[in-house]
Amino acid sequence: MLTALAALNPDQREAVTFEGPGPLLVLAGPGSGKTLVITRRVQYLLEEKGIAPERILVLTFTRDAAVSMQQRFQILCDHSNTVNFGTFHSIFYQILKASTSLNDRQMLTDADKRRILIPILSNMLPQLSPYRRTNLCNDLIQAIGYYKNTGIISRTILFLPSEIQSTFEKIYRIYEERRMEEGRLDFDDMLGDCKNMLLGNTTLRSYWQDRFSHILIDEFQDINPAQYEVIKLLSKAPYNLFAVGDDDQAIYGFRGSDPGCMQSFAREYQARQVILGVNYRSRPEIVKAARQVIEENQNRFLKKQTSSILSNSSADYGSAQKTDSSFDFGSGGVKTLKFKDRREEYDYLVSLCCESGETAILFRTNKLMQLFALALKRRNIPFEMREKGRQPYENEIVQDIMAYLRLSHGEANPSLLYRIINKPSRYVSREAMAECSSLKEVREHYRNKDSRIFERLEILEKQLETLGHLALFPALHYVRKVIGYEEWLMKDCGEDESKKEEGLMRLNWLSEEAAEHHDLKEWLQFQRDCAKEMREEKRESHIHLMTVHASKGLEFGRVIMPDCNDRVYPYGNLLSEQIVEEERRIFYVGMTRAKESLILTYVAGTAELPEKPSRFLRKLQKDQHSVGKLKA
Repeated sequence: MLTALAALNPDQREAVTFEGPGPLLVLAGPGSGKTLVITRRVQYLLEEKGIAPERILVLTFTRDAAVSMQQRFQILCDHSNTVNFGTFHSIFYQILKASTSLNDRQMLTDADKRRILIPILSNMLPQLSPYRRTNLCNDLIQAIGYYKNTGIISRTILFLPSEIQSTFEKIYRIYEERRMEEGRLDFDDMLGDCKNMLLGNTTLRSYWQDRFSHILIDEFQDINPAQYEVIKLLSKAPYNLFAVGDDDQAIYGFRGSDPGCMQSFAREYQARQVILGVNYRSRPEIVKAARQVIEENQNRFLKKQTSSILSNSSADYGSAQKTDSSFDFGSGGVKTLKFKDRREEYDYLVSLCCESGETAILFRTNKLMQLFALALKRRNIPFEMREKGRQPYENEIVQDIMAYLRLSHGEANPSLLYRIINKPSRYVSREAMAECSSLKEVREHYRNKDSRIFERLEILEKQLETLGHLALFPALHYVRKVIGYEEWLMKDCGEDESKKEEGLMRLNWLSEEAAEHHDLKEWLQFQRDCAKEMREEKRESHIHLMTVHASKGLEFGRVIMPDCNDRVYPYGNLLSEQIVEEERRIFYVGMTRAKESLILTYVAGTAELPEKPSRFLRKLQKDQHSVGKLKA
């Protein structure tokens, strides 16, 4: 059996053997052995300090992390079944269950939440379509969770479309009344209810403070204000808190996580700090490049990591066909590559996927990941995809265009007609659509009622007839420009520039996809095959597709980060400095998953949609001559 101090470096040993008084904040960068430090700390408390195992509480953020840490701890000693390992929610739920009557309170599912919210929206915003109300429910569910975790209304409403920002507080109040009338429990209520119980009952608070004499917290940068308040209530002098995290890897702001809690912890408790400064994962070139990026953030703990790995040139994976602006850091494994457009970029990445060796391709969004998955599917290259999400062909814009094509080829489906009849607007009423099942019937419905609508429907009939005789690529152009779908879409997006950009990206992508297929029948079969395969369990492959968020905690020999452009990194428009700093942390997390090689790619864009390289690349590009040579 290993001793608690076996094979630890000096920083790790200092953290594991910390004697206090007061709490310790362990700043653990990527690949620095934070899980090792936590498990050895528990072992040290048991074997060297004689702490009873049931008085030790180890908190994590996911069930998988809790199980993994407990399994690793089992290798070290025999007390793994009596030390308390668990997630914040599971531990707080157990505290509530042991202290109050929760047995008869069922947890709300997202379907339950929508069931409560839709009638509220129907009453408050009757002008909205059923489809729009359903979409708003999803936004509201996220906003309600965020509000319960932070209590900050001004930041919560930023998650919501402008049309319901001013009514959110009223919607939330009614939602809570309905939830409590049903005697149901929200997942995030466990935090607030636990906090309120500990605040309001000094006897119970004292019991739980005595119950857990030592509290260890993993991934402390991901804590939200509600969780932080409960941790403070569970601890008492001398505050044996052992918090391990890296504020540079705080990437869950959309869930309410706030790395500022780390700053508050250090300040409020005058916590001692230990920095784990050795990266055992990544080559020096990767560590240096990632450090250059993250040091642009101002609101962070100052720290510096070095690599334990000797630098060599063996990890150079070759250069792209378009390398006029690419560069290497020394002879090591970091490259930035520029491409004319996304198609050229993805063609190159597909060629890399044909090579051997473990490769992770990390995307900022699930949408971009799904687009690349289709590129691999078309070339029959196997891959694993950790997250499913909505496939590109399920997108509303794509479904609209496909509906036009299917109708033009004689498919008699009323739902297809209903989908596109007012895109662009032809002023056809819902009542008319409810009575009619074909375009001919709708047209006849308006023959003697409204000549303008009748004429518009006659034009649509002729357009569909023309569309049915066109090859796929010109057919896409016809729908977009002649029928006027693209102009309608831009107007429908209103003042939201990011939605307009997203819409144009979808239309351009679909036009490129159309060029890859012979006819509509073959294209539709391809779409059905894609949907079937992407619903199936992941296949064994050396190619891993995932978002940066899903990659956190993982490591890979080679990491590729496509689409390193502004509005992707950082994501969106009208960004505050706080958001930019989190986006930079997301970029940093992606970079630091790489062990041997890191490839960052971006596109120049088109005249219609010009693209800029991500601002996070600028520091690297400024230093390219001092760090490595510019490739010709």
